[in-house]
Amino acid sequence: MDPYTSIAVHHKLICDRQRMDAYRLAISESVKPGDVVLDIGCGTGVLGLMACQAGAKRVYAVERTDIIEVAREMAKTNHVARRMRFLHGDADSIALPEPVDVIVSELISKAVLGQRMEELLARARKQFLKPGGIVIPVDTEFRVAPVEEESAYGVLEPPDSREYGIDFSVVRNLMLNNIMALRANPGGLLAPDQVAYRVEAENLAGSSHPRARLVFRVQRPGRLHGFCGWFTARLSERVRLDATPPGLMSWDNVLYPLPRPVAVEPGMTVDLDLRGVQPPSGGAIWHWSTRVQRGRRQVAVFAQSTFRGSMVARRTLLRSRPTTKPALSGWGEIERAILCGCDGESSIRQIAERVMDAFPGIFSSREQAEDVIQGVLFDRTGPAALAEDQRKPT
Repeated sequence: MDPYTSIAVHHKLICDRQRMDAYRLAISESVKPGDVVLDIGCGTGVLGLMACQAGAKRVYAVERTDIIEVAREMAKTNHVARRMRFLHGDADSIALPEPVDVIVSELISKAVLGQRMEELLARARKQFLKPGGIVIPVDTEFRVAPVEEESAYGVLEPPDSREYGIDFSVVRNLMLNNIMALRANPGGLLAPDQVAYRVEAENLAGSSHPRARLVFRVQRPGRLHGFCGWFTARLSERVRLDATPPGLMSWDNVLYPLPRPVAVEPGMTVDLDLRGVQPPSGGAIWHWSTRVQRGRRQVAVFAQSTFRGSMVARRTLLRSRPTTKPALSGWGEIERAILCGCDGESSIRQIAERVMDAFPGIFSSREQAEDVIQGVLFDRTGPAALAEDQRKPT
């Protein structure tokens, strides 16, 4: 299940006073009576409700997960259902009947990159925003600093080989090529933070492949365990949302660990080459290279990547090649039979009965077959589901 379908995730978001207060103030500053608003990734609909409070004539609320059903009920409970139009599906597949005055979103990942914010906002701004319209947030920065973080780093370490008589170095190498969430100690920063990545509403590139080459000068003695990252966002001209360590209730910080801690002293330099790639499916692949120097003498050099931290079998890589010639598996045959049964005349029950006859012994009951068919047919994040929702009156 998509984690964003869980009400617990959204309960945490609406209970974050800093987040809620900042967005409410930014929306009240940006949305004028009579405005049309687009809310991308509406979740429980709270930002759209705030836009209605600010006087929006109409809000188009887009959400890819089933949590949109909560947003619909929230609109009814708060007596604004007539002003909110809900679109269930991916934001890059929507069509609106009119341009909008304001686009609001909260697609900010801990490291900014990860929820396709820049790509989705760029498309929405180009296609739907009126000239002179407003985008919330105005800009978002990802800031990084070298950090001493003994306790968080310790979590990445596997058991000592002496404890079980087993060499865990394979597991250790994988763990130390992954980033981790943490509540960083502000006193652990070894140098002033710098901006690694910035998304500006006025200059959206439409793709997210950030790269930063940063040089830090160590300010105090300590042990360098990696780099701490966090975001700061300007939601409007006067409102900021800042996840500076130790972070916010809804956003903690991230740690890019080193393969081993390095002792550092004031005046030493730490070079960081940080690159991020966002696959179309979301998430992020990170590469970070580090050089620690004392004057001209090189103390340590590392090259790491979350790709190296993922175990991918050769068989899996071969299957993903464009030249691969796929054949239907046994389960693929069942799915094809299900889809071929969708003739606009047959019910799910009738399709289930036919599939059970065609594939005896696969399903323990007709009810199980019906559940499987519903899972195959009703992917509520797909374009068909989106088109269906756009046809529904609100």
